[in-house]
Amino acid sequence: MSAFISSFISYVIEMVCLVALGLCGGYVGYRLSKRKHSEQAEGK
Repeated sequence: MSAFISSFISYVIEMVCLVALGLCGGYVGYRLSKRKHSEQAEGK
């Protein structure tokens, strides 16, 4: 039972890290896209 709990906690920690990495990537992509579109609007 102890091995199951430690394995489960390990997978939960890994999932949380991957979700955080995905959210950070999405935020950075959103900010870069927003900046690119505002620069294109000013150039017109």
